[in-house]
Amino acid sequence: MNHLSLLVPLLFALSLIVPILFRLFRSGPREARVVVEYAQRRGYALVNPVTVFNLGVTSRRADNSGGSIRYKVAKIKAAGLPRFSLGRNSALHTFENVVDKIAGASKPAVNLDARQYPEFSAHFWIKGPDPAAVTAFLSGAKIRFLEAANLQGTLATNANYLVYFEDGVLVTEQDFDSFIGRAETLVANLL
Repeated sequence: MNHLSLLVPLLFALSLIVPILFRLFRSGPREARVVVEYAQRRGYALVNPVTVFNLGVTSRRADNSGGSIRYKVAKIKAAGLPRFSLGRNSALHTFENVVDKIAGASKPAVNLDARQYPEFSAHFWIKGPDPAAVTAFLSGAKIRFLEAANLQGTLATNANYLVYFEDGVLVTEQDFDSFIGRAETLVANLL
């Protein structure tokens, strides 16, 4: 009887602890394992200057659906960059600008000379706190590259990193190859 009275609490404790440990070791690393296996097959090192990963951001929609928005992200270490963000004009971006103005939280726009760069000015937006530093960084060659590159994502910088992100998830080797190719092209032409 003594052994049975010890066995019941032990089984109860294990029934609580084992599922927690299982979830702890099972969540997260599965996605990371895909990235590690891909990098090993391709001979990439998973350290800076370029880090590539998937990112999920929880939506804060009014209907409380709380869905996750998924992004493919490339983070490139690069010291001394001016702080700015840059992306293609879209209906969503126009809507965000209107909401920001109504809320009084508009971010400073960086305007390039539309006569000098008509295609760029028609298709891209740039925001940043120091327009002079941004326009000094974005030389004519960089602007022409951005016009031709057909980037679908957003560039964002700070003093230490250039980050490029697009909607979607990196799953297959082809996804990784094409996204890393775009990140390498950005590095070669912007840094």
